[in-house]
Amino acid sequence: MATERRTRIWWQAAVARWKRSGLSAREFAEREDVSARTLAWWSSTLRRATRVSRGQSQLVPLAPIEIEVPRIANTISRISHVEIAVSGVIVRVEVGTDVHYVGALVAALGVRT
Repeated sequence: MATERRTRIWWQAAVARWKRSGLSAREFAEREDVSARTLAWWSSTLRRATRVSRGQSQLVPLAPIEIEVPRIANTISRISHVEIAVSGVIVRVEVGTDVHYVGALVAALGVRT
């Protein structure tokens, strides 16, 4: 197993990949060379962090967005990623990526100096 320290954002992405993979925690952890217990802990911790506490959301507020889609039949079914421009950086994410992860990433990029 890898012993390097990974960031919260790395774990957010890993948990999102695990959830999309359809694999068990053990199978995914073996494939990614991480501890299944640590993966499960992060999944639980991140899930709790997104819950509403005392009527206030702990999530990063997201701004409304507009998505431009060409007026071509069946285009939507072929879209595989979304690009987000923030602070001079273009972030490309797969359709279906966890929105909380994307929100945290965009917020982190928005506050960088």
